[in-house]
Amino acid sequence: MSSVRPHCGVVFALALVASLFAACGDREPRGVRALSDATAEPEVALALAQSRERFERETSFLLIYSVQPDSGGLGLLGEGAFSGGEIVYGRIEYLGIDPGADGVTDLLYLPPDMYFHQANDAWVVMSPWYQGIKPEEQDQFAVDSPIIDYAQLTRDLRKVQEQDGDEATPEEVVRYTAEINVDAMQGFAPGAPVGATRANVELWLAKGSMLPMRLEIHLDGDDPVTALVEFSEYGREFVQPPRPADATVARDFELPAADCTGDTFVACLEAQSGVTGTQPCEGAGRRICLVPLGRVSPALIEHLATHYREQYSLDVRVMTPAAIPEQYADPLRDQIDAHAIIEYYLGSLAPDAFFDLQATMIAVTGVDIFQADSHYTYVLGYRGDPLNPHAVVSTFRMDPMTYGEAPDDRILFSRARKMVSKYIGFIYYGLPLSDDPNNPMYDYIRGPGALDLMREPLPVQ
Repeated sequence: MSSVRPHCGVVFALALVASLFAACGDREPRGVRALSDATAEPEVALALAQSRERFERETSFLLIYSVQPDSGGLGLLGEGAFSGGEIVYGRIEYLGIDPGADGVTDLLYLPPDMYFHQANDAWVVMSPWYQGIKPEEQDQFAVDSPIIDYAQLTRDLRKVQEQDGDEATPEEVVRYTAEINVDAMQGFAPGAPVGATRANVELWLAKGSMLPMRLEIHLDGDDPVTALVEFSEYGREFVQPPRPADATVARDFELPAADCTGDTFVACLEAQSGVTGTQPCEGAGRRICLVPLGRVSPALIEHLATHYREQYSLDVRVMTPAAIPEQYADPLRDQIDAHAIIEYYLGSLAPDAFFDLQATMIAVTGVDIFQADSHYTYVLGYRGDPLNPHAVVSTFRMDPMTYGEAPDDRILFSRARKMVSKYIGFIYYGLPLSDDPNNPMYDYIRGPGALDLMREPLPVQ
């Protein structure tokens, strides 16, 4: 993933921009000493109050901003279009960076997805789910959800003074100078220049409307930084630029050797061939029905069926391998929706067995899965309960080959078996879940490493 992460040298540049932005709301910015308009002359305080009130009535505007160290080091140029209190789109271009052959040169934010543009002209997309963030929960500034907090910014100004016009200040613009106390800037802009204690501010307002037109902040310190924000296009209706058509999901860079991603994803939705001993799930008595779904190791399916027959004397049936319909797959994520697979697809494969509480149906697939209502970027499995005896298990993250390691069926089969065993323990046997990482019913499996710690067998007769 290093190839799609912003260069570490722009961390402060992004953080300083972040200090100018906040999500909608009335909370105080972290680490900023609350200052009031009382620090300015009454006429100036009234002008700022009028400016805030006028700005808050605006439904849309465009921001062009830059953050640049005075030394000429790493910086950025940015643009953001806002409408109705939300960002329509945003762009950031990095300055002074040698990205290398596949490094990031700029970002394009098209809600809710972030696109990284690389030096080789390829696009990579990272969605909120990839970061473990739900779109509706992006309540703080990242590059993802910037909303200008102009009201709070102007309230934090002190020593505000109106300045006479000059050649750089047209007559229709009013210019103010001020300061912002940044003693605690590390609280909201990590990586602030060493020794920075004060920021000088220049603010240009349009005469008549009192809308902000330009804001310049100069932060002192051992390596001073200047941030410039320009406001324009008030009241305009903005349209998102087109999404890059050939963007690759970010995970392809994290797991470049993984099968069932990128160009191979669609092929992995096809029904697995070579699975033997198949039989229908319909019938009488309590039973376990394994459903090979999409691409999955035939040897693993045979191993699981044999294991539960011999270890627990269970009636295990291997159903005919089934394909995964594309409507349950998300090509942007290279994943399938676990909940939809269970609720809609397994029921259509074997409707009689699906509604039979005697039949525990467990789908096994080699395709990565996600849970739409979960924070997690992926899940290893998803299950019901004794009154909803269905589950799906993905071996994608269990396979050492996914991480570029040598194939190892011993590890793969062990991890998959422990996950299936836990579901059988809960659904079929009604065993309680456990907080003990070594217990086969451990409840907090966050990755394949947790499966390696779990012990076998299930505590049943």
